[in-house]
Amino acid sequence: MAGALIMALDVATHTGYAVGRIGEKPRFKTWRLKKPDDEPERAFVNLCCLIRDEILLEGTPDFFCYEAPLSPGALRQEAVGYGKDGEITSVKKVRQTNAKTTYLLVGLAAVAHATPGAWGVSPRKVSVQTVRKAFLGFGRPENPKQLVMDQCRRLGFDVKDDNQADALALWHYQAGQTTVWEKVQAAEAKLGSLFSR
Repeated sequence: MAGALIMALDVATHTGYAVGRIGEKPRFKTWRLKKPDDEPERAFVNLCCLIRDEILLEGTPDFFCYEAPLSPGALRQEAVGYGKDGEITSVKKVRQTNAKTTYLLVGLAAVAHATPGAWGVSPRKVSVQTVRKAFLGFGRPENPKQLVMDQCRRLGFDVKDDNQADALALWHYQAGQTTVWEKVQAAEAKLGSLFSR
C-alpha cells in the first residue's frame, strides 16, 4: 500500500517544490515564478497554475504544506553590538524588505493556501524554524540555507539550490508528522474496536 501523497512548497520568486508518497523518494525542483521586472501578480498566476498542473499530474495530495512567510517586522530587525564607550563592536547582516517584496511574499503564501482548496485539500503553513528544528535538530542555525542543502545531500538528494532543499526539508517534516498522525489514527481504530466488543 502506498503512503500518503505530500506536496511541499517553499514559496518565493524561485519556489522550491517537493512531491512524493511516504516511503518513496520525493521528486523536487525549483519553479521561477517571475522575471525581475515582472509585477508580483505574474508570480501569483504562475504559482496557481503550477500547483494545479502538479495536482493534475500527481493526483490530489493527502497533505499540502508550505513554508509560512516571515513577518515584515522580522525581515527588518537589526542586530548591532555596542561596547562600553558606545563604539560598534558587532554588526549582523539583516535582510531588508520593502512593500513590494512583502506584497509578493504574502501574496504567494495566500495563493499556496487557497489553490489546493479547489481539490478539497486543507493546506498547512509551517514556520521555517519548526522545519529546521525537525530537519537539522535546531531551528536558528548559522548559515541555515547551506546546512539544509548539506543535510539533503547526506540523505541522497542532489539539490541544485536552497529552494529545493527547503522544500525537501518541509516534505520530510510533513512526512514525519503524517506518520505520527497515521499511527494515532490506527491506535484509535484499534482501541475503538476493543471497546465495541
